[in-house]
Amino acid sequence: MWRWIALVLLLSGCVPVATLRTPEAAKDPSFTVGASLVINPFANQYPVVPLPYLAYAGGNGTFEWNLGLQWGLRGGVKWALAPGTALDVGLTLPPPSPDADWSQGVPVVADLGLLLGGGGTYVSPRVYWVGVPGLGDGQGWLFGLSAGLYERERIGEVGVLWAGGSGLILNLSGAWRFGSAP
Repeated sequence: MWRWIALVLLLSGCVPVATLRTPEAAKDPSFTVGASLVINPFANQYPVVPLPYLAYAGGNGTFEWNLGLQWGLRGGVKWALAPGTALDVGLTLPPPSPDADWSQGVPVVADLGLLLGGGGTYVSPRVYWVGVPGLGDGQGWLFGLSAGLYERERIGEVGVLWAGGSGLILNLSGAWRFGSAP
């Protein structure tokens, strides 16, 4: 069952794959443009899937709000708790699609994570609640871990999503940052 839930949510574009956010909260508007290569354990024909990434963030240096698009649309907030430590919370909805059958409900993902590091490196442990409202057993938990290197203009990341005993989803992501990225 877990494998099916993870596959449906990944293919529906509801699971945010890349974190690509640093522990520092944005002070002014910034944009991030990049891509992820996702190693898909569920596919026979296409074991690696490329996914574009686009994000916008704004804030005051302590509190940040952000929007990200990587198949699904993720809206979130980040709160800098201390230097090098931030709490990151978000909600992801799948992209609109005329082919999607959401008669049982629209799949959603709520995520909660920490961003730890600073000075050019970060690690982000994260937990995801995935579910389809109205579908009794169509919900569960995913766990993620990302590690990244960043400079003012660039960011790179390797990450993993774990769906219980159903296997791992690995990703390699990179992006360019514009504006006043921390």
